[in-house]
Amino acid sequence: MMIGKVYKSIVPYYDRVNRRQSFKSRPCLIIGQADAGDYVVLPISSISDKSKVNPIYDISLDCSVFTFLHKNSYLRTHKQTVVNISLLKDQLVDFKSVHEETFLESIIKVEEFQKKMTSDAL
Repeated sequence: MMIGKVYKSIVPYYDRVNRRQSFKSRPCLIIGQADAGDYVVLPISSISDKSKVNPIYDISLDCSVFTFLHKNSYLRTHKQTVVNISLLKDQLVDFKSVHEETFLESIIKVEEFQKKMTSDAL
């Protein structure tokens, strides 16, 4: 069972310096399984530009507590995406077991965001 675990994920990003699409490894929390080979994940990002931090949906992760991280980061509950199992490398932590309160908080925030997003669409 992969749900509740943090893995390194290979993700695309736009490299502004080289003006092209590139890839990097980023930790992500698996919160669901979309189908046999795809998982729903929440990215974990250090967010260097703090104006990009969402005060409602980003959960702060202090690296002194969340020791699988190299620097203070944010669990981005409003940025869920689907990742193929082939892009998930190296389990970092069983987040649901080790950080149960934060895991439950993240699921609640995902649900809140989904409700807001769908109500805004109607």
